[in-house]
Amino acid sequence: MANTRWLPLQDRDAHDQRRRFGRVAKDSRLAGAAPSALLSGLPPPPPPHLLFFLLLLSARSQGSQFLVCNSRDNDTLNASSNPPETRVVALQLGKLGLEGAVGWKALLGLDELKVLNLSQNSLGGGVSPELFRLRQLEVLDLSSNRLHGPIPDAFDGLRKLRWFSGRSNRFNGSLPASLSFCSMLTSLDLGKNFLTGRIGWLNFTTLPRLRTLRLDSNGFVGRIPRALSSRKELETLNLAKNQLRGRVPWSFKNLQALSSLSLASNTLSNVSQALKALSQCRNLTVLVLSANFFGETLSEDRIAGFKSLKALVIANCRLSGSVPSWVRRCAELRLLDLSSNRLGVAIPQWLGDLVHLFYVDLSNNSFVEVIPEALASLISLRSPNVSSTDNSAIEFPFHSRHDRSTEVQYMRFFLIPPTLDLSCNHMNGPILKGFGKLMGLTVLNLSNNNFSGSIPEELSGMLRLESLDLSHNNLSGKIPPSLDNLTFLSEFSVAYNHLEGLVPQSRQFLTFSCLSYEGNPGLYGGPLQSCPALWPGSTDAMEERFRITFMPLPYGLGVVIGFVPTVVCGSYCAYRRRRKKERRD
Repeated sequence: MANTRWLPLQDRDAHDQRRRFGRVAKDSRLAGAAPSALLSGLPPPPPPHLLFFLLLLSARSQGSQFLVCNSRDNDTLNASSNPPETRVVALQLGKLGLEGAVGWKALLGLDELKVLNLSQNSLGGGVSPELFRLRQLEVLDLSSNRLHGPIPDAFDGLRKLRWFSGRSNRFNGSLPASLSFCSMLTSLDLGKNFLTGRIGWLNFTTLPRLRTLRLDSNGFVGRIPRALSSRKELETLNLAKNQLRGRVPWSFKNLQALSSLSLASNTLSNVSQALKALSQCRNLTVLVLSANFFGETLSEDRIAGFKSLKALVIANCRLSGSVPSWVRRCAELRLLDLSSNRLGVAIPQWLGDLVHLFYVDLSNNSFVEVIPEALASLISLRSPNVSSTDNSAIEFPFHSRHDRSTEVQYMRFFLIPPTLDLSCNHMNGPILKGFGKLMGLTVLNLSNNNFSGSIPEELSGMLRLESLDLSHNNLSGKIPPSLDNLTFLSEFSVAYNHLEGLVPQSRQFLTFSCLSYEGNPGLYGGPLQSCPALWPGSTDAMEERFRITFMPLPYGLGVVIGFVPTVVCGSYCAYRRRRKKERRD
């Protein structure tokens, strides 16, 4: 590596390339990119395609002097000033919009290549076995392309491979069994492909250094292999969105380094055993078990672990029972999502004791009684700068719908919008005035319940609020003019209540559509002046229009983390709306 040089090929401007070409940096990798036409399968451009480019690099790796052609203006740049002992150790060709099939054979001369990055292009075709003759290769990134076909079972020659990603392609077939020979492997990511077969065909006992395994969004079947529990250094495991069945192995309790686990969207069973085993993983920070354990009960089994847990997501499971009491001992919990289950009785008061909790989604359940006062006392939501002190990364991206057309992905806790979502339950009583003290709350969704009384003026204290949904309740009185103080408010609905009086005449309340106010015959003014009749019984089309518009939760993470669908107020919400409409008619 002492004589490794840097060829500055990333800038596509010919003159800038010429200016930077002489700047060679010792002990650097070949960084940057081949020109956009360095791939076979494209129309012939002025410069050479990838085959010619790699042949030149091959000559360079053997100590020859050669010329590199610029892709923009066909200028020739003299590379002979670099010493003949220069060696190519890395090709960084990611994010260039490159298309076509790769000339894999041209790689054969790069005997000292350690890093090959072709990620985030539009490369097609299959992967040739010639690639696996690069015996020194340590990092191989083929992610986010259009590569297809089976992955060649030829990894037995890549004994130094430490990092391999083929994520987001169109690979099919089974896991290459020869990956078991890569004893130096620390990270394997083949998520978002069309791979099938059993995960257990890969011998994990020969991969002692494995820390990251992502096989999500494929078609793997069978059971979770017990051999995974022997990988003591495993930190991140994502097997979501497959067709795995059976139980979470009890031996998973031995994964003491495990920090992030997603098994969402499979057909796993026995939620009690899963939680008992995983609670003993003392470093577990993010746990996603959504869309499994269908029809089971979330029991009150005594669980003393989860000391490090920051995010717990068990959504879309149709679980019965209640919020388990062991959650109160998760002192580090920031995010709790138990949405789209059949959990009932009252929401426990002790949720207010979780001092770091800033995201609570209990929507689409069967909770009854009033809102516990403790939810208006969540310490982490009383500051305008909620969660800003937690800059830790999230291995599984959290997805949130910022509006009705855009979905946003979050990779750090402090970026997730602070949320309280109790929508689509059977709760009653008044809306707590204490919510006004939650200055850091971004999303408040209390829709589709039986809340009554007036809208508290104190809600104007939620200075960071961006989304407020109080629709489909039994609220009465006026819309408080003080809500004008919510200057960040971009989504608002009080539809289908018993409100009356003048719609606030200033700021953002004049920008909300008629759909935000429909179903309240006593309301007038503002945007309602130019709206057609929107009251219950007007037309079925109007009701359907509202249902389609408000079906997605505006910010709810729902069944989070990129591997599970975002929770929406689905058929149950639609049923509740229809039932209320019929009752009022």
